[in-house]
Amino acid sequence: MFIGAAGGMALSHLPGLPLVPAVAMGIGAMCAVMLRLPLTSVLLATLLLGTDGLAVMPLAIVAVAVAYVASARLTAAPQTEPAAPGAPASVSSSAERAAEPRA
Repeated sequence: MFIGAAGGMALSHLPGLPLVPAVAMGIGAMCAVMLRLPLTSVLLATLLLGTDGLAVMPLAIVAVAVAYVASARLTAAPQTEPAAPGAPASVSSSAERAAEPRA
């Protein structure tokens, strides 16, 4: 959360982005990426900012949604282990079936 707040404070120097919304966006985005819980991330960012949290909730929601989708898209898919040499093969692709010699 603190890294997200520091990143938001660094980005608050952009034109048109005040400090409190930038901190809310940073906290929400960092929590969404680390926890993989978007709703909880929005609630954390909103509750940590107190009375200003309700005013910046729409920006935090957008930041959390973008961060969650980006992290889901950039995360590598889990690799499957190859089958043992004597084990029956699972469903093979059509390219593999076409390359097999037919008897």
